[in-house]
Amino acid sequence: MSDAKKFDFRSLFSDRELSPEERRLVLEDLFVFGKHNQTPFLVRMSVLLVLSTIIATAGLLSNSSAVVIGAMLVAPLMTPVMAAAAAVVMGWQKRFYSAIWLVLAMGLGALLLSSVLTILSPELVIIPEQVLARTRPTYYDLLIALAAGAAGAYTITRKESSAIPGVAVAVALLPPLSAAGILATTGEYELATRAIVLFLTNLVAMVLSAALTFMAVGVSRASNQLLL
Repeated sequence: MSDAKKFDFRSLFSDRELSPEERRLVLEDLFVFGKHNQTPFLVRMSVLLVLSTIIATAGLLSNSSAVVIGAMLVAPLMTPVMAAAAAVVMGWQKRFYSAIWLVLAMGLGALLLSSVLTILSPELVIIPEQVLARTRPTYYDLLIALAAGAAGAYTITRKESSAIPGVAVAVALLPPLSAAGILATTGEYELATRAIVLFLTNLVAMVLSAALTFMAVGVSRASNQLLL
């Protein structure tokens, strides 16, 4: 078989690899460089997390899928998840752990806030279907997480794309966290555990698929010297 006929996996993702400058810009978008930039970054993330969790919890309690979708538009989880994936392919162990801890801290914050909102809400007679849907992990949830991670990574590397990667990532992360908070508050601990398992499974799947996508478009350890 000639070289012209060989299958090229990277051709599925882009017409060409990223240039060194493009790789540098992608990494700068994902990582906060300099201690003076960290505080404003964390403040912005915290504000968006609170707002998106309020919207998601209200949407779940009111059994409104449209409101839950609105929360996905606000959720700030995309950046640290994609940063963790990029750190994997770049070999940046410290930044990988920092990104993962940030995701988990945000997840805990969302869970606690949703619990507080549930306590302040009128007593639930029945658990809404939108909440229960986040306690039944299926093959399709895994498929969604894998596709979401790949879509988020691809969109980040292609500035001209009109897709919103935050939506793709948040769809598989924020609703299970809010559902877990609601269920834990109502005493449904087994169902809450299932929702948390869904969150963790989706997180791992998205980091894995995003890392593979970054490698496919040329973001790899080879560009490790671009940013220190």
